[in-house]
Amino acid sequence: MRERLQESHDPETRIRIFVHNHISYSVAKQKAMKVLSHEADVLKDGFGAELAAIKREYYRICVGLVEDLVKAEGLKFVGRNAGPTGGISTRTAVMGLFGMMNWLHTWYRPHVDPDAETIAGEMSDIFLRGVRAEKAADWKPRRAPNLSRKAETNGRPRAKGAKRKPAPPLATGRTRS
Repeated sequence: MRERLQESHDPETRIRIFVHNHISYSVAKQKAMKVLSHEADVLKDGFGAELAAIKREYYRICVGLVEDLVKAEGLKFVGRNAGPTGGISTRTAVMGLFGMMNWLHTWYRPHVDPDAETIAGEMSDIFLRGVRAEKAADWKPRRAPNLSRKAETNGRPRAKGAKRKPAPPLATGRTRS
């Protein structure tokens, strides 16, 4: 992969190469990806530590690719410190990309789904459109409403013995318990 990344200096192309490399491996080695994604923590005899180090380096490569894109395109709402200002932190963007790519082993079926090249292109497009969303005319940084239980008490801890508000009735007319 490192050799392929050196073939281009264009940040978008380099991200596409990274995604293509990951998806090609995932499609070719679905069982290995399942182990790498979900069971790597049980490896013993130093293999777990070695794999963890490889994963950290792989993550750092991807972070560098995203940061290169942000810098080259002047993206203001993506970056290391963008999260608190209503943008997307680099970590969230990269982990979102990994989540999308690493979930492939759960749904990919070669007789139903397109080939690795097509999927890599589609996933690259989804990711790149997301991090470039600020370039859309109507884009504004948004935050989801506070969906935590604390929102019911305006962020204050619930008083001892205080009861929660009852849940609204379900569409069926029954109430939640």
